[in-house]
Amino acid sequence: MTKQLALAIVRKVKRDLENGGWVEVVCKEDAHRGGTALRGHWEFISVEVAEDGSQLRQSVVILNTIERKVVRTIVGLSSFAASLGVFNPQIPLRAGRIGIWKIDEEDRKTATQAAEDLADESPDVEE
Repeated sequence: MTKQLALAIVRKVKRDLENGGWVEVVCKEDAHRGGTALRGHWEFISVEVAEDGSQLRQSVVILNTIERKVVRTIVGLSSFAASLGVFNPQIPLRAGRIGIWKIDEEDRKTATQAAEDLADESPDVEE
């Protein structure tokens, strides 16, 4: 059973991914060369699996504007994937195609180690 909810803010998407959900990356416009960058139009659907096995599908939105999260370049797409902890993203290049982003166990370890490394490198602040 699938339920469609209106929206999921970006920070909730990361939490859903960490709990076994996934993101569907929907290509809305064929990728094409625009100057030095590969450009297109991608939108996102967060899928969370509830305890009863049903899927909650939510359009990913930006908190301040409540507008759909849209990415227009491959660089932006890969940057968004990395910010979510997805280090091996599927990137659809043709309109109508869908990529699935998940965090696998190796990615989870990499993200955890990176966070720990950053914490170790931070200077201690005296109060």
